[in-house]
Amino acid sequence: MKVVRAFHVLVLMCVGAPMAEASFSEKCPDIPTCAKVVGTMLDEKYIYLPDEMKGKVEGTPNLELTAGNAELLFTQMLHMQGYSRVPTGQPRTYQIMKTRDARDSAIPLFKADQKSNLNLPNTWDIVTLQYQATHKDAVEYMARSARSFMPANSRIIPSELSGQLLLTDAAINLRKLVEILRGLDQKPTAEMKRRWERGERENARPRGDGPPGAGGPSPGHGRAPGPEGGPGSPPPPKPGSR
Repeated sequence: MKVVRAFHVLVLMCVGAPMAEASFSEKCPDIPTCAKVVGTMLDEKYIYLPDEMKGKVEGTPNLELTAGNAELLFTQMLHMQGYSRVPTGQPRTYQIMKTRDARDSAIPLFKADQKSNLNLPNTWDIVTLQYQATHKDAVEYMARSARSFMPANSRIIPSELSGQLLLTDAAINLRKLVEILRGLDQKPTAEMKRRWERGERENARPRGDGPPGAGGPSPGHGRAPGPEGGPGSPPPPKPGSR
């Protein structure tokens, strides 16, 4: 009787106790292996060139890879190594390519404005966001301000004619940028417009070519003295002069 009862307890422990998830580093030692693991876990398919997939990302032993975080961790792993997923057109099928190539491919397009609900995915996939500004005459200022919060390989293109901003970056970065753009999406005052125009004129003016007194060096100034008789040297004294 005791043997049967002990057997029942052992069966309940094996069936009822949750199995510990393997760590992220164990399941994802490199990109190709992680693609296979995540593909099986999320029922997704991936196309990639294994010889080009180099580099690895490690996590602490307590970072587990689960069905709930697999997509976020895998796309972050790709992003850290300079890659991104791009939909192939077939459901749940992606091509893994370099980020610089992904920006010019058929990446997903999302739309946002000052009030609509944001539907950007919580991943590091490269996507394009089309932001429709409420105040069209503010898009140039919005673009200049938003660039300070974007990485060097991202894109932002303002169109004052349509009042739109086109941004290409990782989806998780764009989620932050949308909130910044909504705060900047305000009607500019006349004084603000004058400051913008003045700043654009100053930025467009070549250095050293401004009018006299504008602060730029005048012709012939600022050169280092050269050897006697050479460029930049003062003229020799006239005979008999002191």
